[in-house]
Amino acid sequence: MENNLPELRNREPHKWKLRTCRVVIFVSWAISFGFTFANIYIYYFHLLDNLECRKCLYNSYMAIGIATSVLILPLLLFSLPLVVLQTARGIRIYLPFLFLASVMEFMLAVVFTQGYPIIVDVSQMWKDHKGLEFFEVRVRLNKTLLKSRYECCGVLGPDDYAVSLLELPKSCFKERSGRSADLYTTGCSTRSYNSPQIPFSEYVSGLVRLGLVLALVVYMIILKRTKTARRTLRSLSPQVRVRYSRGSSSLADGNMELVLPVPNV
Repeated sequence: MENNLPELRNREPHKWKLRTCRVVIFVSWAISFGFTFANIYIYYFHLLDNLECRKCLYNSYMAIGIATSVLILPLLLFSLPLVVLQTARGIRIYLPFLFLASVMEFMLAVVFTQGYPIIVDVSQMWKDHKGLEFFEVRVRLNKTLLKSRYECCGVLGPDDYAVSLLELPKSCFKERSGRSADLYTTGCSTRSYNSPQIPFSEYVSGLVRLGLVLALVVYMIILKRTKTARRTLRSLSPQVRVRYSRGSSSLADGNMELVLPVPNV
C-alpha cells in the first residue's frame, strides 16, 4: 500500500489545477451571465424607443439581439453541471455550441455598430401614410436612450408634402419654428441610420465568453490527461464526501482498509 502514496501525492497538483480552472470558469460564467441580462435589458428598451417605426430594419436588429441573448442564457446554465460533475466528454460536446453562440453574439455587436441607409424604412412609413416625424427630428434623451437627429423633411425633400397636398409639419423646421429660413431641405431617404452606442456590453460579453470557452478547454484537457473519474450526484453529498475523506486518511496512514460509503438498501 506504500506504493500508492507517491500516486496520491502526484494527484495533488492536478487537483489544484482543477480547482483553479473551476474558479476561473465560475467567475467568467457569472460575468457573462450578468452581461447577457444587461444586453436583453438594453435591446428591449431600444426596441420600445422605436416602436413608432414597427417595420424598421433597426427593430429587426433589436429583436434578433434579444432572441440571441435569451437563447444564450440556458446554454450558459447547462455548463455548470458539466463542470461540477467533471465530465470531459460532456464538455467536449458542449464547447462547439458555446463557441458558436459567442461568435454569433460578437458578430451581432459588429453589425450593430454599422449605420445603414434608411431609404427603405422611410419609404415604407410614407407608403403607410404615416408622418415622417420619427426621422425628421429626433433628439438625444440621455446616455441610455439615444435618438438620432436626421434634420430632414419628406422622402426626397419638402416637395413631397406639396405633391401629396399635405401641409408641412413642424418637424420639418429647425426647433419647430415654422419659419422658411429654418426649413430642412434634405430628404430623409438620403440619410443613414446612426447606430446608438449599445454594443459595448456585447463586446465585453463576447470576450468574457470566449475566455470561458478557453477555460473549459483547459479544464477538459486536465480531466483527460489525469483520467479524473466522473463525479456523480451521490458523490457530491456532504455525508459521502466526509466518509471518503476519512477513507483517504486511513489509506495515507498505511492502513489496508479503505472506508467507502455503503449504499442504503
